[in-house]
Amino acid sequence: MERLSMQLRKFMLTGLTVLATTATTGAFAADTGMRGTGSQSWLPYTSYGYVGGSIGRSDYEQDNCLLFCDDRATGGKLFTGGQVNQYFGVELGYVYLGEADRNGGDIRAQGLNLSLVGHIPVSDQFKLFGKVGTIWGFTRTRAPAGQPSGHEDSLRLSYGLGLQVDVNRNWAVRGDWDRYRFEYPDRKDDADLYSIGLVYKF
Repeated sequence: MERLSMQLRKFMLTGLTVLATTATTGAFAADTGMRGTGSQSWLPYTSYGYVGGSIGRSDYEQDNCLLFCDDRATGGKLFTGGQVNQYFGVELGYVYLGEADRNGGDIRAQGLNLSLVGHIPVSDQFKLFGKVGTIWGFTRTRAPAGQPSGHEDSLRLSYGLGLQVDVNRNWAVRGDWDRYRFEYPDRKDDADLYSIGLVYKF
């Protein structure tokens, strides 16, 4: 499981590199008159693709925590998506929620998230969106001797809401609230991620 965790972290670093490269390419395209056609996307059967990254605060739900219950951590995500039509799209991402203290040890959660996204345009620049999907989550629990500890993975529900503000044709800023369901050695709990990020549109 630790090896898988390292692979997921490498995936996140690679994603950040790709996002930076895409942004540089986009800036060059804007300077030279080249603009996205709207037909490009990294996800099959979608168009008007985009990539992005967000960072923010994660809140762990910690049932049955009796001592040193710090439920907040720094989290983030990388994502790519595309539109099926004007109002619906698909988004795939990697989520990392950081580490939080629990009962003299700590917990950590991360996962791969696939969501159906519904869009409601508010104006030319603003749009609201809602998400529902699933997360293939991985958790690690470290605890003193005699308490439940170890690694778990599961396929659980995810959903969220957000607001996107288009800065120009290629760039946008968005704020997200996401809720994910994770499985631990002794329970199943939710975790929230409140984040703000940048989106580059192809």
